[in-house]
Amino acid sequence: MSFKNVIQLLAFASLTYVGSVQAIVIGSDSSAIDVELGDEVTLGISFDFDTDTEVSVGGSFRLTYDDTLLINPLFNFSPALIDYGIDTTSFDNSVNGQLDISFGTFNFFGPGVSGAGLLGQLTFNAISEGGTLLFLEDINGGFSDFNTFEPQVVDYQNTRVNVVSSVPLPASVWLFISSLGFLAVRRKV
Repeated sequence: MSFKNVIQLLAFASLTYVGSVQAIVIGSDSSAIDVELGDEVTLGISFDFDTDTEVSVGGSFRLTYDDTLLINPLFNFSPALIDYGIDTTSFDNSVNGQLDISFGTFNFFGPGVSGAGLLGQLTFNAISEGGTLLFLEDINGGFSDFNTFEPQVVDYQNTRVNVVSSVPLPASVWLFISSLGFLAVRRKV
């Protein structure tokens, strides 16, 4: 198991632990990430519906970000969502600086949305240096209880994205490398 997989597993385990305190948790698998300028940013967005207390019909949330740092947001839903009762998904990225994500069920004879898993992968392109918060919040009424249709409280886990430029080698390193090359050429002569 790679180090990255271990970190993702620990992040998901902590998200699951936090989910035992709140009924519903939605958020990234990381609280902060650093990416290099020009790179593509990919984050897993997870959900945890506490099946002991509430089952959901689903709902909508908005992810806002600084569109001077990140562009081209895409969201790919996990193909395993049907295992959690999720049969309807959509996202809208038509407004710069925000991404609206909706999921839930229209099968009112089914069990509703429950369990914990990966909602999908969020992807951006980093175009400028700086930092931005990927801020999640309810929209369109948020999430509703499957049995009562009452609003449900969601604990959103936000993520900080820091876009940094690649670190150039200092002049002293270049000087050292060039002197080694000079010595190699001189030795042959």
